[in-house]
Amino acid sequence: MSDTLRTVTQFVLILSIGLGVHNLYVCTKAAMKKPLKINYVQVVASVFQLMNQACLLAFFILDSRKYFNGQCKFLQDIDFAIFFIFVALTIGVLIVRTTILIDEKYQLYVKGFLFMALAVALGAATHASMNRVVFVDNNGRCGAIWYKPSNTLQVCTNLFIYTCCFGIFIVPASKYYLSSIGHAKNSLREVIFSVAFRIAVAMLGFLISAIFALTGVWGMAFEIQFSFENYCAIVASTYAIKKDGTASDQQNSTTKKSMVSKA
Repeated sequence: MSDTLRTVTQFVLILSIGLGVHNLYVCTKAAMKKPLKINYVQVVASVFQLMNQACLLAFFILDSRKYFNGQCKFLQDIDFAIFFIFVALTIGVLIVRTTILIDEKYQLYVKGFLFMALAVALGAATHASMNRVVFVDNNGRCGAIWYKPSNTLQVCTNLFIYTCCFGIFIVPASKYYLSSIGHAKNSLREVIFSVAFRIAVAMLGFLISAIFALTGVWGMAFEIQFSFENYCAIVASTYAIKKDGTASDQQNSTTKKSMVSKA
């Protein structure tokens, strides 16, 4: 790895820690304002995202031969377990929140389909991890190259889930918006744009990552790839918080259903 790429990668990893801390603060504040189970799960997901990024940073800047006693593979296994839990919780929260507006007679089937897709993504991630190549470079950097076909399948499956969630949320939300009036309409419009934007960001991030993975652009900078994907995932599942600290689901209490949570 060149000095320039190493500097850029280290900067991205440190930046991701800062962004992760901010996201954890936002999620914790929302959970304190509105103590629902789904908000607590989001806090846990944010903690695991931050832990995952901390592991990537530690592996990158610390000499594994000195600090980890050469146990690179074992530590990579721990990091994958953290990553697995993070992805399962984050996308699970997104599925629950974006399907809340669907007619109840279809809701269970849609959720079941999306959770099966999530199982495929997690299975692909597990296969990619089990067949990864763990290495320690000349600087003592502990790293791993995941099995490319399975990792690409994981990214593409996640993109599929985000695309479905985007459509599933925006269609009924738009119908509620068109049928609402006054303050409820303004609040609903704010929530729709916020949620749709966040999911769109995640979709775009995963699409770019998938293209880069297929074309080999990431190369040895897999830490940047994972940081990019992880932050897109956590952004998509973290609903907007108003400047006064009020969770966005409180804005929409006058609509037919809560758009972001279900007790």
